[in-house]
Amino acid sequence: ANLNLESLQDGVFTQAEFDPVFLSDASQAKKSIVIYSGFITPTRIAHYENFFRSCIAKGIAIRCVTRPPSRNGSMSVADSKAALDKLEQIGCVVDTRWDIHEKLVLIDDEVVWIGSLNPLSHTSSTSEIMIRTTGQDVALQLASFMSINDTIKPDQAKGHSCKKENPNCPECSSRSVYRKGRFGGFWECESTCGWKENINKHTSSTNKPSKLKGEAPA
Repeated sequence: ANLNLESLQDGVFTQAEFDPVFLSDASQAKKSIVIYSGFITPTRIAHYENFFRSCIAKGIAIRCVTRPPSRNGSMSVADSKAALDKLEQIGCVVDTRWDIHEKLVLIDDEVVWIGSLNPLSHTSSTSEIMIRTTGQDVALQLASFMSINDTIKPDQAKGHSCKKENPNCPECSSRSVYRKGRFGGFWECESTCGWKENINKHTSSTNKPSKLKGEAPA
């Protein structure tokens, strides 16, 4: 896309302008690229596949946080699962959250993209805006905010956002989904095996699960 000079100066980008500048930022990453996207599509993952592979080959950690297959808008469960599986095959860390709606990218805890565009699913069919800013303070504040561990404060958040949070299901080894119920946060198996566990966010920064007691979360 032809970049608008004003966009480069003020940091506000249209959907058409996002990709080239984001890829330029990401190509200069030294440690990590973390993407929070409300939705995901196989087409968008295919678009990024070679780039993600090249980054991972250079030792850059990539983590993608999005919705589980059963919550991925109008996309079929099979296609949604295939997109998540492809990310893992590429070498990305993949975590899913039941109600995620944030659209956010953090690069090296320094470069921030935030706005209305879902980085892992966007097409040219809607009008979107993304804002780009730089600075460790805002990046770490957002990393803290986006952590499901509410004991992680901004001054402790450096390097945290690229770490995997969700455990795999101990019953069937599928990915788990982070959800919230009346007993607080809990993990739920992405497949249909029925496994659920509460998480204890105050005893471990790795969010180790503790088994549910009594009634399952709603």
